[in-house]
Amino acid sequence: MTESKKTFVLFCLWLSSLFSFAQGGPVLSNFNATHQNGKVFLNWAIEAGSTCNGINIFRSVDANNFSKVGSIIGICGNLTVEQRYDFTDNNPVNNKVNYYRLEFGNFGFSESISVEVIYAASGSYQILPNPVSSHAKIYFNNDKKEIYHLSLFNLLGNPLILLSAKENFFDVDADNLRAGTYLFTISNAAGSPKTQGRLIVQR
Repeated sequence: MTESKKTFVLFCLWLSSLFSFAQGGPVLSNFNATHQNGKVFLNWAIEAGSTCNGINIFRSVDANNFSKVGSIIGICGNLTVEQRYDFTDNNPVNNKVNYYRLEFGNFGFSESISVEVIYAASGSYQILPNPVSSHAKIYFNNDKKEIYHLSLFNLLGNPLILLSAKENFFDVDADNLRAGTYLFTISNAAGSPKTQGRLIVQR
C-alpha cells in the first residue's frame, strides 16, 4: 500500500471514529438554573466531541409533566471545543419549584434540574412555610439589593425581633415565639415602611 493510500485510510478511520463518538449524543455539563427578579436564567455546556440538531427547553412544576418553553435552533455542540449556552425563562411559575430539562435533537432528554421561584411584587410579601413552627423566610421585593429592616411585634405592639438583610428575604427564627399571630413591618435604611404583614406561629 502506498504512503498516500495509508494516509487516506487513516484519515477515513479518524473521521469514522469521530463520527461514531458524535453519535453517542451530547455530553452535558454545568447545567444550572438561578432565579432573579421573577426570571429564571439557565446555562449549560456541551462537552467537545458531540453535536446535535437543535435544543428544546422544557419546564414543569411537578417534575413529571413538562411543557416546552423555548428552543435554540441550529447545530448545537462542537466536535473539537466545549460549547456554552444560556436561556432566560421570562415567565416561570411563581412561588413554586420549577423543573427544567433539555432535549437535544433526536437524542432524548437531559436530566432535570430545579429552582424555587419565590417572587413578591413591590409592596407584597411571601412567607414560607406559612404557618411557621420553627423557621420561616419572609420574601419581599428587593431588586436593588438595598439594606432593609424587619421588625416583628406581638399584638400589643411590643417589639420581639429585629433583622436586617440585603437579600430579598429575612430568615426568621420562631423557636422562641409562642403560638399565635404576630405583626411585622419591612422598612428601608431611612425607616420608611415598605411592607406590612402578619406571621402566624403554630405549634
